[in-house]
Amino acid sequence: MRRKNLFCLSLFVGLFVLLICNPLGYAKVTAQPDFQGTLLVTAPDGKIDMFDEGEAVSPIVSNSAIEVFGGNFTVTTEAGDSVTCACLNHKMTVSGGASAKLACEEESGILKVLKGSVLLTDAQGKEHTIPEGREYPIKPGSATEAPPTAEGAGPGTPVPADLPPPDSRSIEASPSR
Repeated sequence: MRRKNLFCLSLFVGLFVLLICNPLGYAKVTAQPDFQGTLLVTAPDGKIDMFDEGEAVSPIVSNSAIEVFGGNFTVTTEAGDSVTCACLNHKMTVSGGASAKLACEEESGILKVLKGSVLLTDAQGKEHTIPEGREYPIKPGSATEAPPTAEGAGPGTPVPADLPPPDSRSIEASPSR
Protein backbone atom coordinates (compact mmCIF):
# COMPACT_ATOMS: atom_id res chain seq x y z
CA MET A 1 0.00 0.00 0.00
CA ARG A 2 2.79 2.42 0.91
CA ARG A 3 4.57 1.72 -2.40
CA LYS A 4 1.39 2.53 -4.33
CA ASN A 5 0.96 5.85 -2.47
CA LEU A 6 4.61 6.73 -3.09
CA PHE A 7 4.20 5.98 -6.80
CA CYS A 8 1.06 8.14 -7.06
CA LEU A 9 2.75 10.99 -5.20
CA SER A 10 5.85 10.86 -7.42
CA LEU A 11 3.67 10.73 -10.56
CA PHE A 12 1.71 13.79 -9.37
CA VAL A 13 4.90 15.72 -8.54
CA GLY A 14 6.45 14.75 -11.90
CA LEU A 15 3.42 15.96 -13.86
CA PHE A 16 3.28 19.17 -11.83
CA VAL A 17 6.96 19.92 -12.53
CA LEU A 18 6.50 19.09 -16.22
CA LEU A 19 3.63 21.58 -16.53
CA ILE A 20 5.48 24.31 -14.64
CA CYS A 21 8.76 23.89 -16.56
CA ASN A 22 7.17 23.65 -20.00
CA PRO A 23 5.95 27.10 -21.14
CA LEU A 24 4.65 25.63 -24.40
CA GLY A 25 2.08 23.75 -22.37
CA TYR A 26 0.39 27.09 -21.64
CA ALA A 27 0.76 28.75 -25.04
CA LYS A 28 -2.42 28.62 -27.05
CA VAL A 29 -1.34 30.59 -30.11
CA THR A 30 -1.86 28.78 -33.39
CA ALA A 31 -1.29 29.56 -37.04
CA GLN A 32 -3.48 27.64 -39.45
CA PRO A 33 -1.47 24.97 -41.33
CA ASP A 34 -2.78 26.10 -44.74
CA PHE A 35 -0.86 29.40 -44.71
CA GLN A 36 0.68 30.75 -47.91
CA GLY A 37 4.05 32.44 -48.38
CA THR A 38 6.75 32.47 -45.70
CA LEU A 39 6.19 32.88 -41.96
CA LEU A 40 8.91 34.23 -39.69
CA VAL A 41 8.20 33.57 -35.99
CA THR A 42 10.36 35.29 -33.35
CA ALA A 43 9.89 33.92 -29.83
CA PRO A 44 10.24 36.20 -26.77
CA ASP A 45 13.66 34.64 -26.04
CA GLY A 46 14.90 35.74 -29.50
CA LYS A 47 14.73 32.33 -31.20
CA ILE A 48 13.68 32.74 -34.85
CA ASP A 49 11.89 30.04 -36.85
CA MET A 50 11.08 30.31 -40.57
CA PHE A 51 8.32 28.25 -42.19
CA ASP A 52 7.69 28.00 -45.91
CA GLU A 53 4.37 27.13 -47.47
CA GLY A 54 3.47 23.49 -46.85
CA GLU A 55 5.71 23.09 -43.77
CA ALA A 56 4.21 22.27 -40.39
CA VAL A 57 4.29 25.24 -38.00
CA SER A 58 5.66 24.33 -34.57
CA PRO A 59 3.81 25.57 -31.47
CA ILE A 60 3.96 29.34 -31.13
CA VAL A 61 4.83 30.72 -27.71
CA SER A 62 2.68 33.54 -26.34
CA ASN A 63 4.18 37.03 -26.86
CA SER A 64 5.95 35.95 -30.07
CA ALA A 65 6.12 38.12 -33.19
CA ILE A 66 4.96 36.75 -36.56
CA GLU A 67 5.72 38.21 -39.98
CA VAL A 68 4.35 36.95 -43.29
CA PHE A 69 6.09 37.52 -46.61
CA GLY A 70 4.24 37.13 -49.91
CA GLY A 71 1.20 35.35 -48.56
CA ASN A 72 -1.38 35.06 -45.80
CA PHE A 73 -2.09 33.22 -42.58
CA THR A 74 -4.72 32.98 -39.86
CA VAL A 75 -3.67 33.28 -36.23
CA THR A 76 -5.80 32.38 -33.21
CA THR A 77 -5.10 33.07 -29.53
CA GLU A 78 -6.68 31.79 -26.35
CA ALA A 79 -7.57 33.91 -23.31
CA GLY A 80 -4.42 35.22 -21.65
CA ASP A 81 -2.21 34.73 -24.71
CA SER A 82 -0.97 37.36 -27.14
CA VAL A 83 0.98 37.56 -30.40
CA THR A 84 2.19 40.48 -32.50
CA CYS A 85 1.92 40.27 -36.29
CA ALA A 86 3.70 42.61 -38.71
CA CYS A 87 3.10 43.76 -42.29
CA LEU A 88 4.55 46.83 -44.08
CA ASN A 89 5.49 48.78 -40.91
CA HIS A 90 2.11 48.03 -39.32
CA LYS A 91 1.89 45.96 -36.14
CA MET A 92 -1.17 44.02 -35.04
CA THR A 93 -1.66 42.65 -31.52
CA VAL A 94 -3.94 39.60 -31.44
CA SER A 95 -4.82 38.55 -27.90
CA GLY A 96 -7.46 37.33 -25.49
CA GLY A 97 -9.18 34.74 -27.64
CA ALA A 98 -9.12 36.75 -30.87
CA SER A 99 -8.57 35.37 -34.36
CA ALA A 100 -7.42 37.28 -37.44
CA LYS A 101 -6.31 36.67 -41.01
CA LEU A 102 -3.40 38.72 -42.34
CA ALA A 103 -2.44 38.90 -46.01
CA CYS A 104 0.76 40.76 -46.85
CA GLU A 105 2.32 41.35 -50.24
CA GLU A 106 5.15 43.64 -51.33
CA GLU A 107 3.01 46.78 -51.82
CA SER A 108 -0.16 46.14 -49.82
CA GLY A 109 -1.88 43.95 -47.29
CA ILE A 110 -5.18 43.40 -45.54
CA LEU A 111 -6.14 42.47 -42.00
CA LYS A 112 -9.48 40.76 -41.41
CA VAL A 113 -10.64 40.20 -37.82
CA LEU A 114 -12.48 36.88 -37.58
CA LYS A 115 -13.17 36.83 -33.81
CA GLY A 116 -12.76 39.40 -31.03
CA SER A 117 -10.86 42.59 -31.79
CA VAL A 118 -7.30 43.42 -32.84
CA LEU A 119 -5.17 46.41 -31.87
CA LEU A 120 -3.39 47.78 -34.95
CA THR A 121 -0.56 50.33 -34.88
CA ASP A 122 -0.09 51.90 -38.31
CA ALA A 123 3.15 53.10 -39.91
CA GLN A 124 2.71 56.57 -38.35
CA GLY A 125 2.30 55.11 -34.83
CA LYS A 126 -1.46 55.71 -34.57
CA GLU A 127 -3.43 52.94 -32.83
CA HIS A 128 -6.72 51.56 -34.19
CA THR A 129 -8.98 48.91 -32.66
CA ILE A 130 -10.38 46.73 -35.44
CA PRO A 131 -13.60 44.94 -34.35
CA GLU A 132 -14.77 41.46 -35.32
CA GLY A 133 -15.93 41.14 -38.93
CA ARG A 134 -14.08 44.24 -40.16
CA GLU A 135 -11.20 44.52 -42.62
CA TYR A 136 -8.38 47.04 -42.56
CA PRO A 137 -6.37 47.76 -45.74
CA ILE A 138 -2.62 48.03 -45.16
CA LYS A 139 -0.46 50.29 -47.29
CA PRO A 140 3.24 51.05 -46.89
CA GLY A 141 4.12 54.07 -44.75
CA SER A 142 5.50 57.11 -46.47
CA ALA A 143 9.24 57.47 -45.95
CA THR A 144 10.17 61.12 -46.36
CA GLU A 145 13.89 60.70 -45.65
CA ALA A 146 16.38 58.00 -44.82
CA PRO A 147 16.60 57.22 -41.10
CA PRO A 148 19.75 58.43 -39.33
CA THR A 149 22.51 56.01 -38.43
CA ALA A 150 23.25 55.04 -34.84
CA GLU A 151 25.60 57.98 -34.52
CA GLY A 152 22.98 60.41 -35.74
CA ALA A 153 24.76 61.10 -39.03
CA GLY A 154 23.13 60.73 -42.42
CA PRO A 155 23.52 57.53 -44.44
CA GLY A 156 26.86 56.80 -46.09
CA THR A 157 30.45 56.90 -44.94
CA PRO A 158 32.75 59.72 -46.01
CA VAL A 159 35.86 58.59 -47.86
CA PRO A 160 39.11 60.40 -46.97
CA ALA A 161 40.54 62.42 -49.88
CA ASP A 162 44.05 61.07 -49.32
CA LEU A 163 43.02 57.38 -49.59
CA PRO A 164 45.42 55.56 -51.97
CA PRO A 165 43.89 53.62 -54.88
CA PRO A 166 43.58 49.84 -54.43
CA ASP A 167 46.57 47.72 -55.48
CA SER A 168 45.26 45.08 -57.88
CA ARG A 169 48.52 43.09 -57.57
CA SER A 170 47.51 41.96 -54.09
CA ILE A 171 44.28 40.33 -55.29
CA GLU A 172 44.43 36.54 -55.41
CA ALA A 173 42.26 34.66 -57.86
CA SER A 174 40.74 31.31 -57.08
CA PRO A 175 39.04 28.91 -59.45
CA SER A 176 35.25 29.13 -59.55
CA ARG A 177 33.25 26.12 -58.56
